[in-house]
Amino acid sequence: MDWGDRLKLGKSSAFVKTALRRLPLTEAAFEADFFLDTASSGRPGERWTGMVIGREFGDLLAMEEACSGPPTVNDLATLLAHAMRRPLNGGDRQRPHTIYRRDRPQWQELLPHLRQLGIEVVLSEDLPAFDDTVLDWMQQTKANTRLSADEIKEALRQPFPQRRPDRFPEAMSPRARTKTMSFDELYPNIAWWAQGGGWVELGRDDCRRSLVRVLDIGGMLWDGQEEYDSVGTAMDEAEAFIAQWRKENGY
Repeated sequence: MDWGDRLKLGKSSAFVKTALRRLPLTEAAFEADFFLDTASSGRPGERWTGMVIGREFGDLLAMEEACSGPPTVNDLATLLAHAMRRPLNGGDRQRPHTIYRRDRPQWQELLPHLRQLGIEVVLSEDLPAFDDTVLDWMQQTKANTRLSADEIKEALRQPFPQRRPDRFPEAMSPRARTKTMSFDELYPNIAWWAQGGGWVELGRDDCRRSLVRVLDIGGMLWDGQEEYDSVGTAMDEAEAFIAQWRKENGY
């Protein structure tokens, strides 16, 4: 069965094994999966949100979106690479000892590469830290309010729908699709932050070398990396930080 994508490795991708192999191998355990962001379903460009969660403390390590349909093996590879190389919780860069994920056939191609990095992969339908984070997310965005927690968790365990062939790959790329979406739809947490008195800075100056920063009247709460593959990736990290901040502070 064709799941719509083949794994891309090397410098053209985020998953560069030579770079990941240099990271220390720790005893950490990650949980990783994607879910359909129903707060934006029905809008142009179906949006799937992927998260990597620390299994022990439930901290958000990475967050990515797959805007062009059900996530592929490359979406998972990018998500895991970002969790290892630039975790959103500000923790150490690392290779985890174990990654827990659900048994999704479209992701099988990545398994041997993770094992070559010394990472054990455990296939499990039970991802408690990931599922609890999704429940919190849906409560924040007012999504699926008619479903119980058990119904949401059951939906998370369901197989992904088959990815439809893309008849117009250039015209219907994720970036092209997002052109029809408003900024608030693309970055709901950044929009909430700006309307509440905070702001996000982009660009470097003589004092700050990070490309993106999140601030409020009390000062800088978070700053990103010096370099990104794209400004869009930098904005995605700022979006994920604010989402985590809202979760931790009850907003």
